[in-house]
Amino acid sequence: MEGWLGSLIVVVHRWLDVFFEWAMWFLIALIAIPAVTGGVALIGDRSQLVTARVWADRPVLLQAAGLANQWSNGTPSSDADALLTELVGSDWFVDQVLTDSAVGFKILGSDQKAQQRLAMRQSFKHGTIGDHVLQVSYVTDRPAVGSGLLNSVIIRLGDSIETLDSIQTTAAVGLLDSQVAEARATMQKALADATAYAAGKSLTQLLDDAHYLTLQADALAATNYYVSLDRQAHQAHLAQSALPSIRDSTFRVMDPPSVSPKQIDLRSPAIKYSMEALAGVAVLEFVIIYVIGLRDPRVRSGEEVRKKLGVPYLGSTPDLRSAA
Repeated sequence: MEGWLGSLIVVVHRWLDVFFEWAMWFLIALIAIPAVTGGVALIGDRSQLVTARVWADRPVLLQAAGLANQWSNGTPSSDADALLTELVGSDWFVDQVLTDSAVGFKILGSDQKAQQRLAMRQSFKHGTIGDHVLQVSYVTDRPAVGSGLLNSVIIRLGDSIETLDSIQTTAAVGLLDSQVAEARATMQKALADATAYAAGKSLTQLLDDAHYLTLQADALAATNYYVSLDRQAHQAHLAQSALPSIRDSTFRVMDPPSVSPKQIDLRSPAIKYSMEALAGVAVLEFVIIYVIGLRDPRVRSGEEVRKKLGVPYLGSTPDLRSAA
């Protein structure tokens, strides 16, 4: 065990000695080559960033009718962002967008369509800015195509939000209508019970009849409840019919698609190629250090003296030639 550990220490010492001997050149190569590679990639990258911003809000009319926030996860922009994430993950939505923006997408084969979908998902980004602003962006070397794609995404997203609001509103209106029908039946029964009990009795008798007073109170409460539900259902029907006309107030384009200054992130080609060059240079330098340490016949440590000559190692002196 000690022999194996001693040999390992000798080898590590040789590697470290070789590294420090050539450290300056190793560091220059480790910095210069990735930097040059990233610069060339940055200069050669012709892609541009196309961005657009959309205003999202919840319909005030639906809030007044008690129909808002049926599917909300937070702010209006976060709701729109979550819905867009689901849509972009579905092939039918991406196919619609690419059909609108890419000429000839319909006639492509299944493999080519799959490649187009993957490229679109990789280049398309979206996120929220505050409570009401949704930002979408697309990286492309053809800004006109990118603008068309973002316009299609915005239109399709607006249609989906309107459809979702319509579905939620229809479900809520249907529930309200069923509650109104039940409340109407309850009211009619309560009125019928009170009327039937009062038949054949004088007003004086009824005023002192506790059971009649209870029936009368039940009928009044049932009537008030029915009137309240009927009013709410009427407002809900008005809100449902107004959904298409209020779209511009709840979902509209703030900033149309335009080319933005290029941003460098961890997924940009310049960073990607720089990291690959850095890893390649590091591996190459390790191989060089290993080969030099293995083949260089010079003695580089006191432990090597002890192993080669079999005598104790007392110390070392400076290189007099370098000192002179």
